Amino acid sequence: VDRLTFLADEFRTTQLLPRISAVGRRLLDEARGRGQKIVLITSIPALIIEPLLLQMGADHIVASALEIRDDEVTGRLAESSATRLDGAWARDFAAAHEIDLSTSDVYGARASDALLMAATGRPAAVQPDWRLRRIAEEHGWPIIAG
Repeated sequence: VDRLTFLADEFRTTQLLPRISAVGRRLLDEARGRGQKIVLITSIPALIIEPLLLQMGADHIVASALEIRDDEVTGRLAESSATRLDGAWARDFAAAHEIDLSTSDVYGARASDALLMAATGRPAAVQPDWRLRRIAEEHGWPIIAG
C-alpha cells in the first residue's frame, strides 16, 4: 500500500492536476462564492484523487475505493465503489447531508453522469462527450465549453 500511495501521489501531481480545466476551477469558485456545498464525485480511486479534491475545497468526496486485503491491493474495486450512482443515490445522499437537489448545480462531462444530473434542479454539461452533449440538448441543459 505504501508503494501504491507513492505512485498515486506522483500520478495525481503529474497527470491529474495539470488537467483540471480553468472552467472547472471557475465553476467551483462560483459555487463556493454562493455558499453552496461542494460535492465532488468521481470513479477515480480515492487513494489517488482524495487529496486533490480536498485541495479544491470539497465538502464531500465520493470516489471509488480499492479493495485491500491483508494490506495488499487486490486489483479490484471495493463493493461500495462510486461507479454506479443514479438519481436514487443522489436523493439519499442529499437527504443525509441536508442538500436541496432542486436548487443544486450539477456538472457532468460523460454520458454516465446523466442519471445523476437528471435528479437535480440545475444540471449542466461541461466539455461533454458526444453522448452527454446529445442528452443535454434533448433535455435543454446548458452546455459549457472550456
